Amino acid sequence: MDLQEVASIAAAVGVPAAVLVGWWQLRGAKQAAQAGIAQAEATAAAGISQAEATYKAALDAVRAEAATAQAQWRRGVQRDAYTALLLASQKLTDASHRLLKVAEAGGSTTEFRAALDDGRNALLSASLIAALEGPETVTDAGNRVRDFTQFIATVEEEQATLVGLRLRLHAEQQGPQAHLRTLAQDAIDTAAIAAMESRTGYDPAARHSAYRAARDAVRALGVFELQECYVLVNAAVAGDPTDKPAYREATQALPAEQKNFMIAARAELDSVGQAPSEPSVSSP
Repeated sequence: MDLQEVASIAAAVGVPAAVLVGWWQLRGAKQAAQAGIAQAEATAAAGISQAEATYKAALDAVRAEAATAQAQWRRGVQRDAYTALLLASQKLTDASHRLLKVAEAGGSTTEFRAALDDGRNALLSASLIAALEGPETVTDAGNRVRDFTQFIATVEEEQATLVGLRLRLHAEQQGPQAHLRTLAQDAIDTAAIAAMESRTGYDPAARHSAYRAARDAVRALGVFELQECYVLVNAAVAGDPTDKPAYREATQALPAEQKNFMIAARAELDSVGQAPSEPSVSSP
């Protein structure tokens, strides 16, 4: 309906045309204003929704970045702990090997024994740190590496001590000591023979008697402490520490246990490295 039609209606009903036209125009303006408000509200809602989406996307990105950084830091700490354990194991093994070689060559072992003690402490510390980092599978594998390494080092240190004592026993000296050393060595050999024969039904009492005689003969030299006498005679009776099956088994088992540790550690590091790529990140 246009203004001319409104004027015709106004004339027909006796209402001033100006009044009716004004009312009509006011009605149109009100409808236009309502439409504008609705449009403005829709635009505002769309803007708020877009702002919320942008904020959420930014927050998710920050969380994902933080999770990635946390996972990388965690993985780095674990990797360092696992690596330290393997290196400490290798260093302790190397230290015990060097000690034994120096002892066999007749050199001074003081410095190498100190290095061995340092290696033991480093291995224990590395093992504790690796256990704190976990998980249990890696901890268990690391403990086996530690135990075999320590056992090998202890046996080789005992062997180095035995070698040094034997070198002292066989050292040539002038005077009556040479005769005493011969008697001591003969007594040790007798104890060793008695020990072998006792395993095949020989009288154990003869073994004990030979053992005591060898110990007393070595002690009579006056150059060995009582504990050193026991070391010399025990080796003659029971065999050298490095000749025993437990030592051979440990030297064979250690490389396998080190490999198992690396497999467990690599699996753990891979799982930690994958953590940031999970599809959802929980809110703090």
